[in-house]
Amino acid sequence: MRTLERCEHLSPRERHTVALLLEGLADKQIADRLGISVHTVNQYTKSIYPRLGVHSRTGLCALFLEQVRSALISGT
Repeated sequence: MRTLERCEHLSPRERHTVALLLEGLADKQIADRLGISVHTVNQYTKSIYPRLGVHSRTGLCALFLEQVRSALISGT
């Protein structure tokens, strides 16, 4: 399943969290932006990673970069 298709199964708040993780923000910064606790950010992250098939922020970034790389190569 493609990365963006996997994201369709995330809640809007989880998708926003993914976007902020991909910006490289720390948990505290994400919590401040979303108006939630750092604990909630950690809970979202624990939920997001297995659903996207990654284990870390590095894996998350690599997943999205692979999608972009594939799109550049295929021209779509």
